[in-house]
Amino acid sequence: MARVEQGETLGEVNVFDPAAASATVVSQEFSQVWKANRQDIDDFVKAYPAAGAALIEGILIVMCRRIRHMNNKIADSESSDILGKFW
Repeated sequence: MARVEQGETLGEVNVFDPAAASATVVSQEFSQVWKANRQDIDDFVKAYPAAGAALIEGILIVMCRRIRHMNNKIADSESSDILGKFW
């Protein structure tokens, strides 16, 4: 479970991998949501190459940060499990 704050994004993985979504989103208050599918992103990149490149870079940075964060959580969890076996 995670909280998405104002200005944050979600669902980036599905832009690149259109498999079933791995999350469900429930808003706790009024929210304005902007939706863009792969075709929307492709059209934007073709129409505005520089801005499109910046958009793709931004999406990749978000995805990489989330992967690193999850890797750290897994590593911390595994370290705790391993240490627990010795104590």
